[in-house]
Amino acid sequence: MGVDKATVEFEGRPLIVHALTILRDAGLPVSIVGARSDLANLAPVVDDLGSLRGPLGGICGALQMTSVPWAAFIPVDLPLL
Repeated sequence: MGVDKATVEFEGRPLIVHALTILRDAGLPVSIVGARSDLANLAPVVDDLGSLRGPLGGICGALQMTSVPWAAFIPVDLPLL
């Protein structure tokens, strides 16, 4: 695609906002995984253990930062989830 998916707009809002809304509407606390300090105003940002590890690095990084028994992870490019 060649652009940052998190900030691509869909129906007038960035994709990241759609993802956060889905989780918040489900009553879940939210965090953003990745080296994205520019999104810290939307939710807490968790380090993704390096971008070379891909999505699995993000999941592992997030699991290291929490003690909850369950976690849900959704990508930003599924705004109709």
